[in-house]
Amino acid sequence: MNWEAAYRLFVCLRKEAWLGPLGSDPSGGRNFLIRQILRALCRGEAPKSILEKYTNRTGPLERIIERIYGEDLPSLTLLHEAVQAASEVTGEGGKKSILDDVYQAAFKILGDWTWHADTAWDTPDGIAAGIETNVPMVSTIGDQPRCLEPASWNGNEPLRVFRGQTRREWHLEPSIARGTEISVPEELSRLEALIDALRAEKFPDYQDIHLIAIAQHYADVANVKTWLLDVTLDPFIGLFFASCNNTGGVGALYRFSTSEIASMTGEPKSLLGTMTVVHVPAVPRLDRQRGLFLIGGHPQAVEQLVPEAILFHQTPGRVFEDPDRGITKENLLAADSEFRDTLMSWKAGAARFKLHSAKLSRLALPFRLGDLDKRDYLDWLYHKLPHLKACDNQLRRGLEHLCALHVLLQQRSAKVNIVCRSLRRLYRAAQYFAPEYAGGVPQLYHIVRNVHLPFAATIEEELAIIDAVRCVEVTPP
Repeated sequence: MNWEAAYRLFVCLRKEAWLGPLGSDPSGGRNFLIRQILRALCRGEAPKSILEKYTNRTGPLERIIERIYGEDLPSLTLLHEAVQAASEVTGEGGKKSILDDVYQAAFKILGDWTWHADTAWDTPDGIAAGIETNVPMVSTIGDQPRCLEPASWNGNEPLRVFRGQTRREWHLEPSIARGTEISVPEELSRLEALIDALRAEKFPDYQDIHLIAIAQHYADVANVKTWLLDVTLDPFIGLFFASCNNTGGVGALYRFSTSEIASMTGEPKSLLGTMTVVHVPAVPRLDRQRGLFLIGGHPQAVEQLVPEAILFHQTPGRVFEDPDRGITKENLLAADSEFRDTLMSWKAGAARFKLHSAKLSRLALPFRLGDLDKRDYLDWLYHKLPHLKACDNQLRRGLEHLCALHVLLQQRSAKVNIVCRSLRRLYRAAQYFAPEYAGGVPQLYHIVRNVHLPFAATIEEELAIIDAVRCVEVTPP
């Protein structure tokens, strides 16, 4: 299937469905019905199912239905098949497979409410309202104010944010934690100089964290590193960034949910800590990207809070775009001239006078750098599942094996997807070690078979996980 052509057809029908009046006029009635069919299509219903509700009607509506059957049904049926194919794709051995194309990933989003719950169906372009505040916000997940929640079809839904990356093997880590050759003190001094310049030029009332968020947004221009991770409220914008400038390989779209994060994060003083959301208004390009920022309790913990990911094969040069939604390179990537001029001027001055190394920065990282180890995860499990502290020595050794496996899976990120090595998988696996467990110490492979392997995207990932189990069993922690 030509997935891009199918998506363009969907966009065309979505746009056409909003043309014309919605009263007794035949054209308006047809457009209204197509709109209902598109909704039904994304719920998994066949286009004919909604038409059958009207088949016994007479008058103008009967002629509208005949026209849809005659002119529109082939296109609607094709779109239904595309949504079904993206939702049910399986690979060898029935495994969930990597999708063929970024536009097939778009149909996966359309057919799964956990991915498009923030999509509005009562506007022509399908764009829901963003965060309804012009005030900079910093909120710890689990206690975020109501205004941080997007206006959606269900106001009780948790906040969902998305991040696209062109290579699935890349870690979801903030830039200041990437690599071992970064001089953190120098980067912090440089960052401090930039936010002081931004405060003096444009944002006198913003706190440091809001200015750091702006610096992160324009990190490509200013050449600074921060501890914030860019995300977006729109999964389709996430698809754009997941495919932009790709050179092949496998791309990824990740979904974060505040409910998942709140249930998995620890206390503020724990090593895994909590997750914080930062919202900064009055930055035009950031508004167009519907952008937010995340701060994790530890840089390696952020990606382990992803409950679901969409993986797809990249086609070099193919970028997901939807002009009706404002998803184009020109709209999402073009720097606002006023910000670019300010940043370029500061960058030139920083290079000329070495402002970033002139003094010790007042800024400090909100977490320690370094790898998480077996003991960190074991302490986290004791916090989340206090009854595990009552385990006997034999069960405790089994828990240590499980945490050693979790560490090993993080080290094999190039072969094992994020969902398989998430904190949710560790949490589920640890529940097999309840003190009252009647079967003795559970076998590690038995746990992995039930908890991890169902989330492997390919047979190769299954084999990589099984090999990690063997390594832990051969070399006990």
